Amino acid sequence: MDEARRQAEIDAAWLLHAGPEDPWAERRRWLTAHLERQGGKCHYCDLTFDPRYIDPMDRATLDHVVPRSRGGEDSEANTVAACLLCNTAKGDMLPDEALEALPAARARILANRERRFLWRPDKRPGYRAPQRAGVEGGVAG
Repeated sequence: MDEARRQAEIDAAWLLHAGPEDPWAERRRWLTAHLERQGGKCHYCDLTFDPRYIDPMDRATLDHVVPRSRGGEDSEANTVAACLLCNTAKGDMLPDEALEALPAARARILANRERRFLWRPDKRPGYRAPQRAGVEGGVAG
């Protein structure tokens, strides 16, 4: 019973802190607005976001143009829509630093990603699982 009471207190504290609204609603609104303005493309590499394509490295994210760690503010004016790959590659670089460093950083991330595929054949692009012939009911067919 103590665990249930403790969880209720945690839930109440969370609601008091975050409010009854969704704390990420404003950021989702920013991302949607940026995607509409940018034609559904990444700000840095012009990748078009296709909701049917589920590669997590192509997921749309919010990127701070001037990173918060470098004094940028957390506002819609200081954010753009970027693919996860570009956002990760940009890191905490300023825009002028990112212009020359972004292609190499993207290539490094993709190379590491390809290296991971070498030991995970099920994650390789174009991989098709081997088909087992007629295992229904234990009778080969």
